[in-house]
Amino acid sequence: MPETQKVPTAKPYKLRPRVWGAILDDWRIEPKPGDQIEVVTRRGKRWITTVERVLPRKEYAGTDETGEEVFRAIVATAPRDGMPAMTTRERKAARVEKREEWAAKREARSAAEFEKARGAVAGIPLGQPILVGHHSEKRHRAALKRQDGALRRGVESSKMAERHRDVAAGIEHQLDTAIYSDDVDIVERLTAKLERLEAERSRIKAINAALRKAAKAAGVSHRHGYRPGDEVIEKARDVVKAAAPALELTSAEIRSLGYGITEHGRIGYPPYVLSNLGGVIGRTRNRLARVKRDEGIA
Repeated sequence: MPETQKVPTAKPYKLRPRVWGAILDDWRIEPKPGDQIEVVTRRGKRWITTVERVLPRKEYAGTDETGEEVFRAIVATAPRDGMPAMTTRERKAARVEKREEWAAKREARSAAEFEKARGAVAGIPLGQPILVGHHSEKRHRAALKRQDGALRRGVESSKMAERHRDVAAGIEHQLDTAIYSDDVDIVERLTAKLERLEAERSRIKAINAALRKAAKAAGVSHRHGYRPGDEVIEKARDVVKAAAPALELTSAEIRSLGYGITEHGRIGYPPYVLSNLGGVIGRTRNRLARVKRDEGIA
């Protein structure tokens, strides 16, 4: 773009949560990566930024003087002031760090209070009763009161430390399993999740087919009415146990399949498992398609 040319203006445009771009105000401008634009908000805030990429989709801008439909360009821009906003994953990781810090402080405070409790009665023999009427009665009662207060505070701090550890563990589990819309590698994460889910669905289908074949060979029907008889249940469970090594079933899967036989009279995974898994696969596939569209990935 020539230096003498005026920097084109644009309005902010949300590509996805916490990821922003811009829509050019003038539909006649065809921006290129590296061009500078001025983003202007509705409240009049302005800043100059750089076009990182031009998205394949555009915003409808009406018609020109000939009556032909025209569209404004949508671009992804560099972060404002060169400092990217903190992502959801980064914020949650910071919360984990803060919780761990709080837990460490609470544990230190708990240890200090327990030590204070021991010190409060350090000069009193273990099991020594309060000598009512003796000159030591007042000091003895005061020492026990200090000990009781310190123990209470120590237990409270210990519980709070455990609470902070539990919350941190929960957030860490979210970080291991969740995919956030502002993850820089969201496409790779969603692709890997989709592949994992589809592989799981294929495995469940293969297990069901193998168990039905084994049940037929053993002379056992793979489908019965609600809560079949004990003899049928035992035969069906024997089929599952015999096929488990070849199908590489885990102990948890064997227990789950055995429960299904008892409750539903069916050998193999019930239909709702594949139905639910198919729903998750569909939602993941649609989300991946939306992200690829927003990112301009074919």
